[in-house]
This record gives sequence, structure tokens and C-alpha cells, in this order.
Amino acid sequence: MMAVDDMAKIASILFIIFVTFFSNAYASDEYIGPLDYGDLRQEKAVPPNPIRMSADLLLARPLLIGATAVGTVFFVVSLPFSLLGGNVGESAEHLIGTPLNAAFSRCLGCTS
Repeated sequence: MMAVDDMAKIASILFIIFVTFFSNAYASDEYIGPLDYGDLRQEKAVPPNPIRMSADLLLARPLLIGATAVGTVFFVVSLPFSLLGGNVGESAEHLIGTPLNAAFSRCLGCTS
């Protein structure tokens, strides 16, 4: 027989999977249709809705903060090699700056 703790863990995992799977399906108000690869640079700005904002707050932001922490560790480990290669600023921007800006600079529920 399963313990209550195990059932709670399974229920939370299923909830996260459900929210992740269905948040994208109901995030936009209209069906855009198949992609036109010639028009990728002119994407429509989709205003955030409550589902997208909730998924961003509960899933994306914690993952981006974690990615910033992992990127900081990678940056410190690779710092001697970056100093030798002369690309410290570039590696800091890609490993720390990009996830940090995505976590704290964009609006809640926005995709870019």
C-alpha cells in the first residue's frame, strides 16, 4: 500500500506535467496555423494571460534562477580558460547574463 507522502509526490508530479502540457495549448487566444519560415522574425506579440503568467511564475522563473546559479558555477570554473582566451565578458554574458535577464527583466508571462 502506498504511503500518503508517496501519493502526494505522485499527485504533484502529475499536476506539474498537466500544467506544463496544457499551458501551451490554452496560452494563445487564436490558432496561428502552420509556421511560415520566411516570417519568423515578425512574430506577433501575444499578451500574457493568467495561465501563462502562472506557469511562468511557478515553473519558468525558478528554473531560470537555477540556470543562473549553474551558469555562475560554470563561469567560475571556466574563468581561467576565458582569461587565457580573452573572452571573459562574452562567457559571463552567455552563462550568467542571459538567464539572469530572462528571470528578472522580462514581464511575467512574456516570452521574450
